[in-house]
Amino acid sequence: MSEHGNLATGFGGRGIYVRHLVCAGLVLTAACVAQTQTPSVARGSEPAYESGKMVSFTPVAGWRGKSLVVGDLRLGRVLTGQRPSDHRPNLYVVCPGFKSEPDKDQGDYGLVLSTLPRTSAPIEWDVYWVVVLDPASPTNLTGESDLLMAEQKAFTPGPDFDFADIPGVALLRKYLHIDSRAGLGPYELAGGDLPTLIMVPAHITIRAGAFDPETLKP
Repeated sequence: MSEHGNLATGFGGRGIYVRHLVCAGLVLTAACVAQTQTPSVARGSEPAYESGKMVSFTPVAGWRGKSLVVGDLRLGRVLTGQRPSDHRPNLYVVCPGFKSEPDKDQGDYGLVLSTLPRTSAPIEWDVYWVVVLDPASPTNLTGESDLLMAEQKAFTPGPDFDFADIPGVALLRKYLHIDSRAGLGPYELAGGDLPTLIMVPAHITIRAGAFDPETLKP
C-alpha cells in the first residue's frame, strides 16, 4: 500500500472521530436547550395516596410567584386570586404522615388526593390541612373516605392529655398558628370532646399533576 494510501486512511479515521465529537456536541446542546425550554415541571414526583393506593404527585414550578413547600415536600406553584371550588379536586396535607415514627418537632406530612385525574397533565388543586388530634388514631389514613370518617369520630382527652401529645402538633403550630390546648376551643365538641382529626381549608390553590405510574406515564 502506498504512503499516500496510509495518509488517506489516517485522515479518514480522524474525520470519523471529529464527526462523532460534533454529533455528541449537537446532542448535548439539544439536551441543554430542551431543559431550558421546559423548566415548568419539577423533576421527580412526591408520593401521595388516592383511595389507599400510592400514586405520583408532580408539582409544577413557575418562573415567578410563590411555591407551596410543606416540610420537605414541594407541592407546586400557588395560584393567586383563587377560592375553594367544588369543581376542583382536593389535596389533603395530612399531619402526621405515614412514617412509623414521625418527628413531632419538624413534622411529618403525607398527601392524600380526593381523586385521580384521567391525565397526568397539571391541573388545579385546593389544599386542605388535616391535623390528627387523637393520639390513638391509626396512621393509615390513605383515602379521602378515611379522612371524612375519622373527622366524624370523637375522643375524650384524659386528665393527662397535653397539647404536645397531639400527633399533628407540628402542623397546628406552623400553619394554623395554634400552640396551646386553649387554641383548639373552636373545634371542641359537646362535653369537651375533640374530633379525631380536623380538616381546615388552607385557602391555597396550587397547580400540579397526578398519575398512577402503573397505568399512566407522565
